[in-house]
Amino acid sequence: MNLFGWSIGRTAQSGREENRVARYARFARLFDGWMVRENTSLQTQSKRLVYNFFRPVVTVSATWLAGQPLAFEVESGSDADAQYLSDLWQRSGSDEAFLKTAYQAGIYGDACIKIEPSEQGAVLKWIDPSICFPEFDPHDHTRLVAMVVAYKTQLATGGDVEYRADYRAGTVTVRIDGHLVSEGSYDEAALGGPPFVWIPNDHVVGSCFGRSEIEPIVPLVERYEHTALAHFNVLDYHGSPNLAVFGSARPQSETTEKGVKTVYWFNSPEGRIEMVGWHGSFPAYGEELERLRDAIAEISEVPRVAFGRMEGTTAISGVALRILYGPLVAKTDRKRAVWGPALERAVWMAAMVDGMSLDPERIHAVWQDPMPGDDLAQLEGLEAKARLGVSRSQILKELEYSPEEIDAMAAERDAQDERDSARRAAMFDSGGQERE
Repeated sequence: MNLFGWSIGRTAQSGREENRVARYARFARLFDGWMVRENTSLQTQSKRLVYNFFRPVVTVSATWLAGQPLAFEVESGSDADAQYLSDLWQRSGSDEAFLKTAYQAGIYGDACIKIEPSEQGAVLKWIDPSICFPEFDPHDHTRLVAMVVAYKTQLATGGDVEYRADYRAGTVTVRIDGHLVSEGSYDEAALGGPPFVWIPNDHVVGSCFGRSEIEPIVPLVERYEHTALAHFNVLDYHGSPNLAVFGSARPQSETTEKGVKTVYWFNSPEGRIEMVGWHGSFPAYGEELERLRDAIAEISEVPRVAFGRMEGTTAISGVALRILYGPLVAKTDRKRAVWGPALERAVWMAAMVDGMSLDPERIHAVWQDPMPGDDLAQLEGLEAKARLGVSRSQILKELEYSPEEIDAMAAERDAQDERDSARRAAMFDSGGQERE
């Protein structure tokens, strides 16, 4: 249940917000491996998942989105602009904070950035979306018009207090336990809204909010768990089946312990013991589990190869890898198409807070390719370039050597060439005999 309904009021809007925060809580429990059910008496029952596919799906998806270094550039900008963007990203937590938020967004389905001034300059502060209550333009669900940040916090002296910060129409009001404690302002016209950016993890057309990585595969994981446990129950029974004894007197005790040291007394030479086992073909649990596992990979768009599952040990070319990772590449590109403009807007807003006039259309997020590299194909391509006349220094740059390392290698190669030349000259003078 949303603890902050007091701050928003009992309206249709607040009901939707309660459902959103409740979904966040549910997805967080699923990520931790707890399947929660609610019966007709509204009592919840929790069961620990043995096969928790939610965690790897979220972590792989988030790593592909935010696992590589991210940078920002200003098209035709100055060195000062580039340095400002670099400093802004660093003081905002850099790639580490971005990756943590990508994990959370993969679970919840949403992320939120607050642009906050500081002594060093504006920073991008990643806010837990479960304590954020955004309001959007009813005619444009992509435009944020107001934001409420509300939560309960515990005092060091004991007891809870309710905190609420309301950002709307250029004014910030902060209340604690309903009492006004401060008022402030922000430049609504310059920023185009409150100093927040709301980011859907994976955009849903016609919705203000995003999609969790967990939500689409919940039924499949439940089915996989049920089938796998049924398979184990059958295996356990076959490992220790019940026995049927024929031609023996019933023991005096109510129960007879089954084991290798159990003794049975037969009254007839035809007495026998049979195992009560499965008659007929064994259920094809393995095939069903494979089908479910493939379905989880297809629906989540995280192929099994992303978890290191690959048949055979033959090296795979870069083209083949891109085909195998195709669904994950497509999902990452789709998410970056949402996250990129949102991050660019957040960076622009931070620059505005710091008094820098940058054109938002000329700020670009520079993403790195998350695909695993094919070193052999890369080296073959560079060798072909060398045969076409590409300089050695350019090839070393493409191999990501620093200018200092390239200069050191060039100096070492020149020194080696001089030593080889001196050695050949000495051999020539001695009539072809190498000297010590």
